[in-house]
Amino acid sequence: MCGILFAHNQNDDTRFQILTQYYAQKHRGSQGFGFIRAVKNNIEIARATTEAAILDELVKTPTNTILFHHRFPTSTKNTLQSTHPFLVESKNRQFAIIHNGVITNAHKLKADHAALGIVYASAEQDTNQFNDSEALAHDIARTI
Repeated sequence: MCGILFAHNQNDDTRFQILTQYYAQKHRGSQGFGFIRAVKNNIEIARATTEAAILDELVKTPTNTILFHHRFPTSTKNTLQSTHPFLVESKNRQFAIIHNGVITNAHKLKADHAALGIVYASAEQDTNQFNDSEALAHDIARTI
């Protein structure tokens, strides 16, 4: 099962806190990484398929709020497009989501979304697999 980490501190940088938490639960997944961080009232997203690449990105910019995800792939290969967070747009708004678990009706959601013209970034052409969390992201975005 994947790992999700969150750190927020009004006055201090939270990157060290995230690193400490990550190393404590690294066994929960080390194939695909991503995070959402707040930087001066803006949201930034980073994704990588290797630990080294995401840690390089993490140390670049101080932040007081971060939501970090590291995955143990179960439904897709370790590719950048199947790594969290998922950023989707609906109704001229952007939504970023990180999820841990299994979306049991993901295939039905994907079929419903396809009928609406929604294309999944995580979909693999050769296997027809996709990250079920992306189904959740699209469904939340279109219903809010």
